[in-house]
Amino acid sequence: MPNLASYCLAGDCSDAGTSLSRVAERTDTAAALHLRRDRVYLVGAASHLLTVPDVLGHAGLWPFVIVQGVLIWIWFVLHAQRLHDAGRGSGLAVGVALLYILSIRCC
Repeated sequence: MPNLASYCLAGDCSDAGTSLSRVAERTDTAAALHLRRDRVYLVGAASHLLTVPDVLGHAGLWPFVIVQGVLIWIWFVLHAQRLHDAGRGSGLAVGVALLYILSIRCC
């Protein structure tokens, strides 16, 4: 990102507004991503209610496994997008998602 102070000190403030709007746009995008990520974590925590003995006895473990699978995919997409925006590969997000998949005991 260009140094806005150097533009304005040189008398050319034309890029300052454009750069500031790009910063504001990235900030809005980051806030929206953070809100979506928080929702994923809240739904993930609430999905553990599917492991209550009464629910397990009636519906089994599959509803929990399905919800966890969907949440892992959403989590992966959000974090891979974030890594991509930062100019990095999505390998770290793939690794964490695989570890979480392995941690789910479905049998």
